[in-house]
Amino acid sequence: MDIKKGSFLSLFFQKRVLIVVFLVFALSVSVVSAVGTGDIPGRWDGTVTIDESNLTSTAVVDAYLDGTLASSATVGSGFTCEIGNCSNYYLIHVAGSNGTNVTFKVNGVNVSQSAQAWSASRHPLNLNMTTLAAGNACSYNRGCNSSYCSSDFDGAGAWCVASTSCAHDSTTYTNTQTVCSSTTVLQTCSSGTWSSTTCTGSCSAGACVSTGSSGTSSGGGASSVVSETKTITQATETAPATAVISEANRDELKIQEVSIAVTTTQTNVQVIVKESSKPAGAADPVTTTSSGAGNNYKYIDISSNIQSSNIKNVKIKFEVAKSWITANNIDQSKIYLMRYSANSQQAGYNNGWAKLGTTKLSENSTHVFYEAESPGLSTFAITGEKAATGKLACIFDCCAGEADYTDKACGTGYECKERKCAAISSTIPPTTIPETPTPSQQSESPVIAPEAPAPVEKPLKIPMEYVYGVIFIIILAVLAWWYYKHPTKK
Repeated sequence: MDIKKGSFLSLFFQKRVLIVVFLVFALSVSVVSAVGTGDIPGRWDGTVTIDESNLTSTAVVDAYLDGTLASSATVGSGFTCEIGNCSNYYLIHVAGSNGTNVTFKVNGVNVSQSAQAWSASRHPLNLNMTTLAAGNACSYNRGCNSSYCSSDFDGAGAWCVASTSCAHDSTTYTNTQTVCSSTTVLQTCSSGTWSSTTCTGSCSAGACVSTGSSGTSSGGGASSVVSETKTITQATETAPATAVISEANRDELKIQEVSIAVTTTQTNVQVIVKESSKPAGAADPVTTTSSGAGNNYKYIDISSNIQSSNIKNVKIKFEVAKSWITANNIDQSKIYLMRYSANSQQAGYNNGWAKLGTTKLSENSTHVFYEAESPGLSTFAITGEKAATGKLACIFDCCAGEADYTDKACGTGYECKERKCAAISSTIPPTTIPETPTPSQQSESPVIAPEAPAPVEKPLKIPMEYVYGVIFIIILAVLAWWYYKHPTKK
């Protein structure tokens, strides 16, 4: 073909133009191939059967992607039912990628169905689960054939047992049986929950044992009591006397710090923090019977050489073990430090005890930390009020929708998702149009449309004809620009 010099085709075949066109094309393809990558949701739905029964409404279905929890759903909710009764059906979305596998648990127990290859499509799948026998590790009461999952007093696991029994390290303890959790703490199984007692001596072979005295002194045995004394050189109106308890003694004293604000300057201040017991003749700070309102965790004596008239206030930081909270069904938000006064007629005191203003500061995997403010020093009791009847205190970040647990608030701007407090998303998920089931599908598994599936960031899908059209327009634009910059010489 004869191509005239300076014509459109001669410009097209110039080397520099070809290079520009090639680079534009490569860049366009790279951008398009990058768009649409990332995880997209697969969908599983079907019936849930537990011990050959379909009465499974409110059971929890957990989906794991290659062994990691990816999504959770509650049976009988979260979708629009199109077959009349879906109380034993589930719908769950799992974001993943090709090459990964999905497994399921119901109420924390593995289902009998094998692992499913993930794909971005609908997967009808009926789930079957058999509840666990006594002695098996568990996550929910409903996962046990005894309908009771007992938390260990140390917070390290839970096991299926009879409703009046307790479990520790997979061993079952019947009602009233005891075990030592440390050299000074005795744990007693009481109607299905652990209660702790701090021995005045030591704990051995499931019982508190008095510690005999040594030396030349005569008389009765001396109790082993943990005590710590701190000396502060000076305290002023702007610099309180602050005693930080050593790590070695915090485990027994449960006190982290005592800060005494003074009205006048004090020198050589001594602060003594010592294990104690309920004062003689005093009532319990809270009722501790099986039907009572709460439980008492620890008694502490705090004293100083500062005259009470020179004390403005006292701030006390203390800790409570999560194992005790769970074992005694205590509401974390209702743990208080209480102060004792022999003058029971004093304003604000009930049977000698006054509930102090107590604030939760933080928590970690084993303890919850609080601070209380007191008008002075005395004997104190760390107490907790029970959670709602028949429910356990939440052991996760939050427990929204968990029938066995009382929930914990997540705070402003956060919501409970998959047992974690997550920032509330501003993205409104798109409405899913229900599929129309065939008779055969209805007999196997319902077609159910989610009302509000968990927001999933979906990839952008662009029809390829649009892609090629855009590339063609870009090439024409480049050629037009080149032709404009290099006009044909006549």
